[in-house]
Amino acid sequence: MSLATLTLSPEFGGTTFGPFQPAPIALGSDSRRCQIVLSPQLGVRPVHCYVTPNGDGSFTLQLGEAGVGLYYYVRARGQAQPVRSVTRLQTGDAFALGSPGGPRFVLGIYQEAPAPGVGGKGRRGLPTAGQMGAEVKRQMSTELHRNKITGALQTYFYRLSSGAYFQPRYILAGAVAVFGILATGCAGLLRLVAELAGGGS
Repeated sequence: MSLATLTLSPEFGGTTFGPFQPAPIALGSDSRRCQIVLSPQLGVRPVHCYVTPNGDGSFTLQLGEAGVGLYYYVRARGQAQPVRSVTRLQTGDAFALGSPGGPRFVLGIYQEAPAPGVGGKGRRGLPTAGQMGAEVKRQMSTELHRNKITGALQTYFYRLSSGAYFQPRYILAGAVAVFGILATGCAGLLRLVAELAGGGS
């Protein structure tokens, strides 16, 4: 049986979530309603979107709430296309939450294979050590993404490493901030000099 997996892009940890049973998968910041939970600091809404299997090997991507930022990439690359209605996904396609630079997931398929056993019969229901390790990693990654501080740090690191902070708007904002700090400091220094000069006369 083919089951869906969703893998975060490397800059957000590269964690693979799933495999998921053939039912709608909710992504968002609300742990009570979502199977994949991310920090709202990443621009993620309580129920941001759903990925739903169609039964023919394809999936659909749809908004969880009106007006959320959701972007679709064919084969995980190329130009980001904003999602405004139900969009068909194939294995290898990707989508980003919040903004084109937000957490990006790549859709994959997990092929379930029986574990080797005596007489060629596999033992079902018992996870292997590798599966248990993958699940522990997934749970830890989910908790890190839900935490506001680590979520914000990951966002800042991603924007810095991807060069997003070198866009003109960030450069202009930084220049205004530095000018404001220097102007405030110079004004305070001039006031101190004037007070000293006035006190000496």
